[in-house]
Amino acid sequence: MCGGNRGPKLERVPTPPPEKELMDFINHITGTKTVTVIGPNGKPHRETIRIPRKPEEEERYKFGEQLVASTLKNLVELNKYDPQSLIPFQPLLDAYYSMNNDSLMDIGKIAGMDKIDQDINDLRQSQRMLLDEQFDRRERALHERLAQTGRGTSSYAIEARNDLARQRGLANAEGDMRAREAAIDLTSKRLNTDTNAFNLRQQGRAGSVHNEELNYQFQKEDEQDQERRRLQAMQEAQGLYNVGSGILQYDDNRAMQDRTADQSLATYATQNNVQNQRYANQVAGVNANNNAAIQEYKNRPPSFGEMAAGLVGQGAMAMFTARPDTMAGRLGKKFF
Repeated sequence: MCGGNRGPKLERVPTPPPEKELMDFINHITGTKTVTVIGPNGKPHRETIRIPRKPEEEERYKFGEQLVASTLKNLVELNKYDPQSLIPFQPLLDAYYSMNNDSLMDIGKIAGMDKIDQDINDLRQSQRMLLDEQFDRRERALHERLAQTGRGTSSYAIEARNDLARQRGLANAEGDMRAREAAIDLTSKRLNTDTNAFNLRQQGRAGSVHNEELNYQFQKEDEQDQERRRLQAMQEAQGLYNVGSGILQYDDNRAMQDRTADQSLATYATQNNVQNQRYANQVAGVNANNNAAIQEYKNRPPSFGEMAAGLVGQGAMAMFTARPDTMAGRLGKKFF
């Protein structure tokens, strides 16, 4: 039994390679990484997160956080501070008011000249009491002398009494004048005394006001000094805040330079593109080899077996189709 050629042997197309997985990328320069994590819903997703800092980096970052927190608190407190609210201005006002009020009351007492009339009346009454006592004695002595001489009703007695009355009137007028002069002199001396006392009291009051002025001026200077210190403290705190903020900002800026997600996607695409291209090249090579084998098979001459098989086939066909009345003919007709 001889068999014919069954055709060229063709290569099988290779199975497509599995898809490359996304790689986890870690960047130690930026301190970040992009990885695949399983979320709460059980599904994977990609995250870009920080990697733990190195000990020296963590120490520097903590120092920056402490600087920002402490200096920010100091800046808030320093901005709330108001030195002017600490200076009591009321004591100085009270000192001025007390001085003015006491001075006016003192001046009013000194300028009260109504006492001079009382002094004049008192001195005049004292003077008249003495004069009346003297003239009463003289008048009794005159009556006794006139009575003893029997001239109590004579013209001389009348003239003597009138003269004594004139002397009494002149003495009273002179006494009144002296009383007024004495009262004025007393008032003048009292005024000098009161004025001196007023000046002494006024010096004391002025001293109290001056002390309050010095105290207020001292507090004003202290306020200015506190304000200078406050502004200086704010500048220093601002400088420290900027240092701490710069440390934190440096860490953030470094992390913001992260490209691990882009690098992961780029690597994923590159690997799959290279793999797919390699597979396409393999498939193209297999197809080219198979096409070449088929073409070579078509171009080769028929073998002896193929020719014999062809003749046998032709005879059988003729047999089946030559006599339709026979079983073979009937079968040939049926199938052909």
